[in-house]
Amino acid sequence: MKADRLIQKGDWFHLRPHRVGYELLNDALDMVDEAPCPVHTIPGNHDLPDGSMESLDRTPFKVILRHSKVHLLDRLLVPTDGAFELLFIGFPKLYDVTSEEIRSYVEQVVRSVDQTKSSAKVLVCHLPIMPPDVSQPYDYISAVDVAAALKGMVNVVSYGHVHDNHGIYNVGGVAFVNVGAVSRDSVHEYNLTRQPAVVLGAFDSSAGKLAFREMILPHAPVEEAYDLEKLKEDKADAKAFESFMLAVGSSELEEITLEGLKAMIHAMDVGPPVKSKAVEFLERVSW
Repeated sequence: MKADRLIQKGDWFHLRPHRVGYELLNDALDMVDEAPCPVHTIPGNHDLPDGSMESLDRTPFKVILRHSKVHLLDRLLVPTDGAFELLFIGFPKLYDVTSEEIRSYVEQVVRSVDQTKSSAKVLVCHLPIMPPDVSQPYDYISAVDVAAALKGMVNVVSYGHVHDNHGIYNVGGVAFVNVGAVSRDSVHEYNLTRQPAVVLGAFDSSAGKLAFREMILPHAPVEEAYDLEKLKEDKADAKAFESFMLAVGSSELEEITLEGLKAMIHAMDVGPPVKSKAVEFLERVSW
């Protein structure tokens, strides 16, 4: 299997730019070195400090873009010998985006591209798009709204940002593609069962059709990727801390001294393990 190009949808690093060290940056560049083809990318919210390309020069993402194999995806027309071409459109905005803004940007790009054939169009973005009947407590864009805005304009919306695997699904005649983050960077419940994957896309230039399939990547078992015992301890600590903070709200402190704080903790209506951890923490504090 040989790829003609790789599309990377942002967030080269899970850490914020100022926390990315030389070792991590070199690891990323080593992976690009091994890529068998050009890499086309857009920035993610972890790549730019304020979500604006104006901050690019202050980021490790700028170093990634200096690699000869890496190209910032703006508009990429892929010519073919068939009746159809393939047009990739990179959407640059990361925050406070509406479906109408996306439509306006796509229209602008299509008008600016010198096309001699009809084209299948793929919008690549780093936005919190959610499938129908899925909601989140944070701001997101509904795939239903995006499909309605882009109907007849694009064939595929391939989006990043969301670490969960939404799969490959169709809404209103538009295909949506997101199989989650490649890395299992944080210890969340979904990462304990999720299998890292990529999407393979094939373009039939004679019919103008795109086909996609998910491919699971080789990966370590979850017990090797994470310290599960430590995870259990952290959960227990979080629960104990919650109990402790609830008890603090109903406690009275007679004197602000180390011994006074210890006395208050021992008088609380919480279990011995919670009291023990609270006292241990206090004893580590420098007074």
